[in-house]
Amino acid sequence: MEKLEKRQLVRDVSRGALGSVGLSIYILADSFFVARSLGVLGVSVMSLTMPLFNLMEGLGLLLGMGGATLFIIDKIQEPSNSKKVFPQIFRIGLILGLFFMVLGLTCPRQIAQLLGANQAVLAMTTEYTRIILLGGPVFVLNNFFLSFVRNDRDTFLAMVAMLVSSIWNVVADWLFILVFKWGMLGAGLATTSAPLISILIMSVHWFNGKSSLSFKPAGFRLSNIRYTLELGLPSFLMEMSNGFTIFIFNKVILAVSDEYAVAAYGVITNVLLVALALFTGTAQGIQPFVSKEFAQRQFKRAFQALHLAIRVALGIGLVIYVGAVVFRGPIVAAFNEQGNPVVASLATKGMGVLLISLFFSAINNQLIIFLASCDATKQSISLVLFRGYLLVFPILLPLAFFFKMSGVWVGLPLIEIISLVVGLSLIKRLRQVIKNKYNGQKGRLKQID
Repeated sequence: MEKLEKRQLVRDVSRGALGSVGLSIYILADSFFVARSLGVLGVSVMSLTMPLFNLMEGLGLLLGMGGATLFIIDKIQEPSNSKKVFPQIFRIGLILGLFFMVLGLTCPRQIAQLLGANQAVLAMTTEYTRIILLGGPVFVLNNFFLSFVRNDRDTFLAMVAMLVSSIWNVVADWLFILVFKWGMLGAGLATTSAPLISILIMSVHWFNGKSSLSFKPAGFRLSNIRYTLELGLPSFLMEMSNGFTIFIFNKVILAVSDEYAVAAYGVITNVLLVALALFTGTAQGIQPFVSKEFAQRQFKRAFQALHLAIRVALGIGLVIYVGAVVFRGPIVAAFNEQGNPVVASLATKGMGVLLISLFFSAINNQLIIFLASCDATKQSISLVLFRGYLLVFPILLPLAFFFKMSGVWVGLPLIEIISLVVGLSLIKRLRQVIKNKYNGQKGRLKQID
């Protein structure tokens, strides 16, 4: 890989990381200001509703990452179809977003209860859930647009959109929660307005002469939907696995402890989600390059990009872990405005243990999106399912049963370690397939088994 090309790839990885941290900043800002206004029970609400964010964001990634990857591959292999992908998948995203809006109008209380809200936090959770669901279209479409704009070679604009919207969310949280005293309503309004601002900024892409994307219908093709879902499913499942894991952890914690333990877990989760977003961003940063190189059968260059992304992600993980451990006291205090001693003790003890998982999730996130970018969707989905769903119950339940909260903190690092072993074996298998069966072949990459 030439030096200039490597610098461009580092630039894309950096922009991807910064651009993907937006949702975590939204939630982090909400949690911080809610804690200052409503105390630790407000933080519990944020933790309980996290899976809802993951679902909407995950659907945006399903359509965005899947559709954008197909868009890149077909630009090289089937140019006539590449123009059909964006307008067709956009309409599906809009319909999904409107579905969430209807749920917000009709049954927010039932969804709050489904998320695990008890009587102590049900009213606040319902209020927050209603506003977030009403913003369904912007949550789904924001990730959709980010993926396509990034793959249409406007990585800078995608990064700016997320950074500006993240800054706005912090300002809006301060204004709506602390100044206007709107409580959970203010938190919801601030968070919902942020992706809207991101979308408005990205709309510049269609007016600056760089866009090859058009909203004009260019014909319906059923295979585009199928390939989009196949290619985007790993990203969706990975995003949903975060929500699923948080949901299960919340349930298990409530079974072995109480809502204050959930609040302590929520404090650590805020740090964890920022790191995971950065890891995902580094992987998304190399996705256009990897998809292009695999479509052109430049396999060595694609693997070089993977190695670069892993090094960057591990560096990010190290910085976050050291910072979180060294400054865990102030971090916990920032989300524990009332100084609850139970929350402070649990979060302080758990921070250093649970966040060990960062060193392994940094690599796992790169492997999952790399496999999907190579069109090795079966392997990518297998790793996501194993890591984010199948391992959670058998690892977490016995640890929590025998060791209570100490077992809960150990659960996530153990899940990530086992998943890494499986992920590396899948990468080894992919290399072997390329070497033995796939060298120089043309056509779609669906042939990788």
